Amino acid sequence: MKFRGIFPAVLVPFTEEGKIDFRVWERYIDFLISKGVHGLFLLGTNGEGPLLSFEEKKELLKTAIDVVGKRVPVISQVGGISTEEVVKLARFSAEIGVDAVAALAHYYFKLNDESLLNYFSSIASSVSPTPFFIYNIPQYTGNPVKDTVIGKMKEKHENFIGIKDSEQSLLRIMSYKIKFGDDFVVMTGTDSLIAPSILMGADGAVSAIGDVFPEFCVRLYEVSVKKDVETAKRMQYKLLVLRSFTKSMVDSRAALKYILQKRRVFENSIVRSPLGNLSEEEKRVIDEKLVINNETGDFQIRGETR
Repeated sequence: MKFRGIFPAVLVPFTEEGKIDFRVWERYIDFLISKGVHGLFLLGTNGEGPLLSFEEKKELLKTAIDVVGKRVPVISQVGGISTEEVVKLARFSAEIGVDAVAALAHYYFKLNDESLLNYFSSIASSVSPTPFFIYNIPQYTGNPVKDTVIGKMKEKHENFIGIKDSEQSLLRIMSYKIKFGDDFVVMTGTDSLIAPSILMGADGAVSAIGDVFPEFCVRLYEVSVKKDVETAKRMQYKLLVLRSFTKSMVDSRAALKYILQKRRVFENSIVRSPLGNLSEEEKRVIDEKLVINNETGDFQIRGETR
């Protein structure tokens, strides 16, 4: 099954001037693949997708496809406010050879189920037969994707194959398999539920911590698939500590980029406005508290019990 395992929610590196650093982008993609990730999820929340121009997104995708060279599957997140622009990016993604297209629900305007269905249908139709995923993250979009919409999408579009769900509900993750069958691909979109989701039958995870410690997240997935509950539990708790630590900073993406800087992959921790960059004090806290083993991809937060 192509869409299974750990798919990092790939970060985007910027230069000091705020431009995309394509040299680091290429190096970063190679880094992730070399550490054993099962695929890549591009231009999502952690990829600062809503803050990138249309042309920037196209160039990032084209470069990524060239660098990946079919070593792992690539999912392109194309969702946005304008259906017309979303469809254009979806078509471009399919044309250059991504393995699947994903789209979050429209954000800003409140949509009813029929409007959401029309939006997703337009995207799925535009890329068929390229596989299509819905990306459900209602805490950001304000538009939750209901099961009735998912069911109608399955009836209308053969290329609609699954969902990335970031609602942080294990019950919701489990319900997808119950309602839509084992062949419906379910990817959890939160690091807080990687082990529980895999243990209960989900296919994989789109992971932010996988951006910086891909080795750890791949191991967590592997022990969860093997039903090694004690190891999975210990690793999941450890991941939760790091997740809380990065989210305590001004912006978790900036914290993750700084960790990649410490791992000698990124050259800075810059995020795009209006996101906030790390203060010198926050960098000092990360330096003091986060212990990294670059050889194994393991980590420890000093002073934490887990």
